[in-house]
Amino acid sequence: MKSADSDQPEAVRKSFEIAYALFRIGNQVAGNQSYTNYLHAYALELLNSAIRQDYRNMERYIQALDYVLRLGGDAGIIGNRNSEMVIAELGKLNSAIAELSSFKGDLEVDIESIFEPIQAADKKSNVPSDRQSQTKQSNTEKREDAEVVNNKEREVVIIEIIRQFGNCRMKDIQDGLPNLSERTLRYELKDLVLRGMVEKVGTAGPGTFYRLKTGQTASQATSIVPKGNAGLMVI
Repeated sequence: MKSADSDQPEAVRKSFEIAYALFRIGNQVAGNQSYTNYLHAYALELLNSAIRQDYRNMERYIQALDYVLRLGGDAGIIGNRNSEMVIAELGKLNSAIAELSSFKGDLEVDIESIFEPIQAADKKSNVPSDRQSQTKQSNTEKREDAEVVNNKEREVVIIEIIRQFGNCRMKDIQDGLPNLSERTLRYELKDLVLRGMVEKVGTAGPGTFYRLKTGQTASQATSIVPKGNAGLMVI
């Protein structure tokens, strides 16, 4: 008999021996091809499960072969000596499988190398770099310049509306600047009055209106006093 490779696991080697014996027995059966087919099929499945180390499946085929061999021996299909010998070998294989199934080995495995430590993000320094300082300063200057332009343009529009109406009410200016809030508009008008660019007639209510100082054009009015210097006299 050609034995299985000696380097194979014990379960595979023993399964190969049993499968070989079953093929020999099946080939000697006369007049019962179905029985021979069962022996050969179970022998191959047992060996295949052993190679795959599918111990649960091996136990199933060991049990099936035990029944088939006992049936064959009792029915006179195969010799009783052959039947008992293979059944004994199946018992040895079953015991070996039980040991393999219960052996778990060292449950602790090295998994530390799998995980990389989490690198804490460096806290940003409270002291900005020169580049950051320059960028921040540049952005601030841009915002301030934009605000100056927006305010200047707003002033020009307000004064132009007042010039066109002559005696201009709050509602007239609001209609000309629909996106400007009433609070901002009142602030702008108050500032223009304090800077001497516009005069307010009336104290409150519908009778209040705004007009340019007598003799001033819109361009002259916006150049009287720079914003922020309200109250200074220009000579």
